[in-house]
Amino acid sequence: MDRNSTPTIGRRTFLTAGGAALAASLAGCTVRFPAGRLVHEAEERRSFPASDVATLSVTNAVGDVRVGAAETDRVEVRVLERARDRADLDDIAVETTLDGGTLWVRTSMPTHRVEDVDGTPRADVTVTFPAPGPSVASLRTRAGRVSLHDARGDATLHADVGAVDARRVDGYLTLTTGLGEVTATDVTGIDRAVTDMGAVAVDVHGIRRDADVGTDWGEAIVRVGDDLDLDLRAEANGAVDCDLPLTSRSGDGRLVAGRLNRGGHRLRVFSELGEVSVRRLDR
Repeated sequence: MDRNSTPTIGRRTFLTAGGAALAASLAGCTVRFPAGRLVHEAEERRSFPASDVATLSVTNAVGDVRVGAAETDRVEVRVLERARDRADLDDIAVETTLDGGTLWVRTSMPTHRVEDVDGTPRADVTVTFPAPGPSVASLRTRAGRVSLHDARGDATLHADVGAVDARRVDGYLTLTTGLGEVTATDVTGIDRAVTDMGAVAVDVHGIRRDADVGTDWGEAIVRVGDDLDLDLRAEANGAVDCDLPLTSRSGDGRLVAGRLNRGGHRLRVFSELGEVSVRRLDR
């Protein structure tokens, strides 16, 4: 199957990856950092008036990224750094800048530190703000979970290795990971939701252009608002199950294609090694 390129880990990387990445895939696509080995901690906090922050972007080296509304009147940034020795902890660099209304949060560390998943230093980034908050533009990590909730913005969420999750977001989202699950519930719309290895489970309330939702290796479960106008193409190496009221329906057990209502932008749902389920979304 052909699909557009995206900056995720490809099949060759999985075939040559070390045992830690393989263990992560077999354990529900969750990257685990044993707490007993990361014994040194440091914390950095920054706070900004909510009126000063219009846009937010986070780029993390290794660790989780959690962003969403909370009971606060300011934009609060918390970075928890952990490492197994003091020298590794000192290698983590955190940069938090506010420039022209855009808040940038970036962490970095020497590249070689990222190769040992079990023992690598990590920085967990948490950003909270009063609702509705700034427009979230981008949340990224090389290894860890990316989570966005109770927020707004046409955001890109990406993890090289780790799960990506969005809940209650007013915006059209791009959700991608190389290794991990992709989930989205109660979001305005989906531009793209793709993983190389792992399950995809998203609700599609809207699309504004042709959209791809799927996985190279895993199950794709998509719930679609049956009042949308779109053209559907659902295909899988395994079975395809679809209960949408499509017209001009065609295909076989591994392919379902057809028009929903008046038709429009194409929604492609796929699994190269797995099954696809496309169901009606209860409004």
